[in-house]
Parts: sequence; structure tokens; C-alpha cells
Amino acid sequence: MEHVHYAAAKAGMIGFTKIISQRGRYEYGITCNCVAPGPITTQLTGEVSKEWLDAKAKELVIPRFGTVEEVVPSAVFLASEPDGNLYTGQTLGPNLGDVML
Repeated sequence: MEHVHYAAAKAGMIGFTKIISQRGRYEYGITCNCVAPGPITTQLTGEVSKEWLDAKAKELVIPRFGTVEEVVPSAVFLASEPDGNLYTGQTLGPNLGDVML
């Protein structure tokens, strides 16, 4: 139950993305997608203990935290034309193998 609030918020954003993608296309001719990265090194990770960070990294298929620079191409891809034109209501998960079930 440690991360219930996080899981609920993430599920809400994914659901919101799907609804906006349906409404946006019909009413405004736009697409809407979501990028849901896994563990990323940010200012917030500086506030977490090294022990927790090390333990989390060991749980990952790719055993390290990602960087913001590694996530940016996913967002650019979805926003680009024509590359991202076929995507709407989707969630890309650059997550290092950290999959939420």
C-alpha cells in the first residue's frame, strides 16, 4: 500500500489522456498522448536515501535510473509530424523495465 496514491494518480492521467484523445480529435483535430517514465534522476531523487535508490535500481530490468534527456525523445516523437500522427490515446513508457501492474 506504499504507493497507492501514485498508482491512482498515474491511472487517472492515463484515463484522462484516452478521453481527451477521443474528444480532441473530433472537436479540434488534435491528438493526445502520455509519457509515463519509470525511475528518472531528478531533484526529487536527491531527497531519497541512497539505500532506497540502490534497492530500486536492482529491481529494474535495466538496473539504473534514467535521465530526463533519455525521456525527451519520446515526447518529441509523439509531438512530431509526420512521425507521431498515428498515435492518439497512447501511453509510452520509457521505464527501464519498471512495470506497474
